[in-house]
This record gives sequence, C-alpha cells and structure tokens, in this order.
Amino acid sequence: MLNIKNLCCFIDSYGPMWTRCFTYPEKVCDLPVGLNSVGLHYVSHPEYCCDGRSRGKNRGSDERALIQYTVSGTGVLEFEGRRYEIPCGHAMLLTFPKNHRYFQAENARHWEVLWACFAGEGSAAVIRALRGRFGVVVPLRFDGETLCLMRELLEREFPASFWEASAAGYRLLTTLGKELEQHDENCPRPKFLDAVLDFCRSHAGEPLPVERLAEVAGLSRWHFSREFKRALGCSVPQYVTEMRLRRAYQLLQNSGFSIKEVGTMCGFEGTAYFIRCFAKRFGVTPGTFRAASAAAASSGGAEK
Repeated sequence: MLNIKNLCCFIDSYGPMWTRCFTYPEKVCDLPVGLNSVGLHYVSHPEYCCDGRSRGKNRGSDERALIQYTVSGTGVLEFEGRRYEIPCGHAMLLTFPKNHRYFQAENARHWEVLWACFAGEGSAAVIRALRGRFGVVVPLRFDGETLCLMRELLEREFPASFWEASAAGYRLLTTLGKELEQHDENCPRPKFLDAVLDFCRSHAGEPLPVERLAEVAGLSRWHFSREFKRALGCSVPQYVTEMRLRRAYQLLQNSGFSIKEVGTMCGFEGTAYFIRCFAKRFGVTPGTFRAASAAAASSGGAEK
C-alpha cells in the first residue's frame, strides 16, 4: 500500500528500510517540539529487538518520543511489566530512554512499521498525556490524517528548516490527539473479516475479485466493500495486492523458486507486471532484492 517516493531503499540485516532524518546545522535554540526522523521498516527477521533503555542515551538527558504504527504483520511490546500485541492498524506511543522493548511477534512472518521520532520536552509530555488517556497501544486508520501526515513527511523533501520541522512535529502530535479523541471505540471488528482474510491467504495464487470475497463474507458486493474498508482502512484490491506482495517478499527470501514462479504463485498475471508491482512497493526489483537479501544474510548487519 505504501509507495515511498524520492527515497532510496537500503536493506539491513532485518529487512528493507526507508528513512529521512531532519538535522539542521543552523539550529539556534531548543524548541519544545522537534521532529527527528520518520521512516518505514519491513522487519522480517525473528532476532529483531529494540531496547528502549539504550535508545537516546547518547543524546544527554533529553527525553525522546516515538509514534510507531504497524502497517502489516504483528509486533510485540513489553511495557511496564505488561505484554502487548501491536497488530495491523495499531500504533504504540513511547518515550525513551525507558524500560521497554519491542520486537516481531513469534508467530508473525514480518512486522512492517511506519514511525515518527520526536525531540523536545513538549513532545514527550504530549505522548505521555495521550498514553495516559488512551493507552500505550492505540488504533489508527491507515487513511486517517495522522498516517497521511507521516507518509507525506517521509516522501516529500521538507521541512526546510528546524522551525518548520518543529511546526510539522507539533501538527503531527496534535492531529494524533484529535484523531484518538474522535475514534469510535464502539465500532467492532466485522465478524466476517477473519474468514475473508484466511480465504485470501489460502487462495493467494488464484483470482480474488471483490465479488468472490463478498460471497465468502455472505454480503452484497457494495456492503462488503464498505465494511472491509472501514475495518482495515484500505480497499479490497489494495489489500489483496499487498497480501500477494508480502507473500512474494517471503518466497524471494526463503525459497529457490524463480522470479517467474514466485509471481505466478502469488497471483500476478505475468512476470513483467509482478516486477513492476514489487519495485513500486519496495523500491527495488525482485532480482535486486533477492541478491541483496542473500548478501545481507551471509555478511550480517548492524542493528537499526
């Protein structure tokens, strides 16, 4: 679903990553809210783990804040003696350095995350306040304003100065607060959703038109499409394409099938179309990705 523009993809030992850091040599003062970085990381290695006690130690006593959203897959957060799952459509609200850690769930093949990292005592204060009211793990819509702002910050070449970075960070935090307040906690997960998602996964190599999935759900095409998008924040075709690409990603890493065979197994009509879709989604062709993954696996890499 994410189409990251204007940035190169690099692959660490855990998976492909796109990131943008905001540093400004002309900075003349510390502001209550600062924007440090935004990024997207497709984690697909069970050893990935981020320890909140070590993050930010090299930056003095200043506290940092983090919004990290699960685009796909599942993560796990251990926070204040409790364990939380971070499924698709949910974000965790953290400050660091603190005693917490997060990692890819044991039963998940990957964990794709979109994050924004903030500086300034005002940023940490806002995150603590939102966490106290709404919890450390919160639901967010993929097509909501908060996620749209995060994607724009990652894709576009701005802010141009640390003043603008502060304004962008403040807008992102206040938008998050507004969206959480507006969230309807009485909107339950549709009963048909698990059956439809299981059907998609088990028939990934076959055509999956909306009409067929609506039959699985036992709903009309129009009602099914509306409820599906309301629940997941994306259309049925968007979800199906993303699901196929995630499966292709795993096969390219962990199997000896040719690129043509992987495309066919994942339901893409023609190798050229598969290559275009994969390159648009991940920023590299399947062949380049497979070669880079093999090289990273053999040589290892530094932790994010």
